[in-house]
Amino acid sequence: MNWSDSLQQQTRDAIAEMRVTPDGLLHMKHKSLGYGSIHWESLTSKTLVLHRENAEPDLYFPGADALIEAGWAID
Repeated sequence: MNWSDSLQQQTRDAIAEMRVTPDGLLHMKHKSLGYGSIHWESLTSKTLVLHRENAEPDLYFPGADALIEAGWAID
């Protein structure tokens, strides 16, 4: 089950514009895997590194579309 088209576009925009919170994180959510975050430094690299709360290992994505395809969206 995918997120709405609007939320998917908001996720692409947030990644492109590096909309991070004061702690330097872009907070993410997944319908079955819970929550995670991407550190601002990862937003400037070619690979997005998503750290999941209470889970290992980190997940790696080649870009926003791959992240969205895997079911992640901004929280």
